[in-house]
Amino acid sequence: MASTRCKFTCRSVTDLGDGYECVFEAVTCGSKENDKFFNYTLSGQLTLSVVRDKSFEENKEYYIDIHEA
Repeated sequence: MASTRCKFTCRSVTDLGDGYECVFEAVTCGSKENDKFFNYTLSGQLTLSVVRDKSFEENKEYYIDIHEA
């Protein structure tokens, strides 16, 4: 199975006391590259819980690669 590369924007980082909750949304616009991702890859929202220090920053974009395990 082929892998899929997605591009998400970190919309929020919430301090939970013992870690962080990070909410991401798939990019939809803002650059030619984002337009391409919006047209050809997944869309949606992703929530991650992170226990170590603040790994992601709000309003920054991140690539997420999905591979079959």
